Amino acid sequence: MSDPYRPIDCSLYDHYEAWATLRTVVHLEHVSEDGTPHISEGRIVDLFLRGKEEWLRLDDDTEVRLDRIRSARGIPDTSSR
Repeated sequence: MSDPYRPIDCSLYDHYEAWATLRTVVHLEHVSEDGTPHISEGRIVDLFLRGKEEWLRLDDDTEVRLDRIRSARGIPDTSSR
C-alpha cells in the first residue's frame, strides 16, 4: 500500500523542530505504510526529506513519515532536576 504524502501544517513542523533542538523526549503514535499502529518514544535527531516526503528520525534510528503521526507530545526530561 503506497499512500501519497500529505504535507503537514507548518506549525506542527515547528513543534518537531523545537523538540529536536531542545532534545526533548517525544511520544509518537503513528501508523506504518500498511496501517499498523505503532508507539515510539525518543529524541528527534533529524528531520529530513526523502523525495518529496517529510520524515523524522529518532535516536534509536526509528524513521517516521510526518503525515503518518496521529499523536505527538513532548515529555519533559526530569533527569536533571
